Order: sequence, then C-alpha cells, then structure tokens
Amino acid sequence: MSVKVTLTMAEIFGLETELSGAVNQSTGEKLSKGLLAQPITLVTKFRLTELQKSLVEHKKTFETLRDELITKLGTKDADGNVSIPMYLESASEEAPKEINPVFIQFNQEFEAVLAETREITTQKFDISEFDFKTDENYPVFFKVLETATSAE
Repeated sequence: MSVKVTLTMAEIFGLETELSGAVNQSTGEKLSKGLLAQPITLVTKFRLTELQKSLVEHKKTFETLRDELITKLGTKDADGNVSIPMYLESASEEAPKEINPVFIQFNQEFEAVLAETREITTQKFDISEFDFKTDENYPVFFKVLETATSAE
C-alpha cells in the first residue's frame, strides 16, 4: 500500500541523508551510517531504497536550480570558479565586515525553495521493521514512519 507524505525541501534533504548516511566532504569521515546500513530485512531495505531514489530526483532538481542561481548572482575568480562571498571586501583589516547584499538575496531565494513542499510517495511501514538499536537519530524518517504506519 502506498502512502503520501508532505515534506519541505529541507526535510527531503534531511531524509535522504538519514537514509543514505553522511560523509564529511572535506575529510571523508563517515558521520552517520544511515538507515539503509542498519540491520533490516531485505523487503524493508528495498522499500527504503525506492524512497531514497525518489528523494534524489528532487535533490538533483534543487541542486541544478541552486547552481544556476549562483552562476547568475555570483562572480568568477581568476580560475573561473563562481561564488557569492558572504562578506564584502573591506579596505582595511580593522573595518567591520559588511554582509554582501548579493549573498542576502541568494540566501532569501535559497531559503524560499527549502520551504517549498512536495508530496512524497512511500510504502506503508510497520514499526516492527525497525527493531534495532542505534545511536543515530532519524527525525524526518520518524515523521514519515508516523504517517506510513497510521495509514489505513
């Protein structure tokens, strides 16, 4: 049985990380294993993998739009990299840092997209499918699980 859950884009990002785990991009250190690495049945892992794949599509669309906005608002450096500095360059070290108005504009548009909601379809779960001990916390998945276990 399929269940529909409404999540913000920020929650979609969080849920995808909760399912797949997280790695520090700078050091390669594994920050969390993710639900898919927990001792769950093959059927449950299949359902979670299907859910994770649907989240990746939303994430790809968001990242493409974010990159387009950075290209539109940002400035290129000598190497051709585009960025939006948080602070404007000041004439002296002693001068207080002034926030870049372009960064504020980018952040406002970025936050507006993160607040957008999408309806996600997942399979109905039973709480007993997640009977394992872990130190990790899955707040967005708990929201999905609450909806997916209470569906009639």
